Amino acid sequence: MGQDWLNLLTPVGEPRLAFQKVTELPTSTWPDAGVPQQLHVDLTVRSVEELNAVHSRIISLGGELRFDRSD
Repeated sequence: MGQDWLNLLTPVGEPRLAFQKVTELPTSTWPDAGVPQQLHVDLTVRSVEELNAVHSRIISLGGELRFDRSD
């Protein structure tokens, strides 16, 4: 792949996740249908405290809460 791709590999070099560079990326309107999800990642945590810490970290990295089902 060219320089428009970033590939994350396992320690033994197996591909796991790839990102492709684009010139424009519209902001998702999900769960509304206008612009669909661009990326979806599920995370598993052991406790509410860990959930809160991971949530804070993701938000600090630029993530956005789009649909809260924490209750």
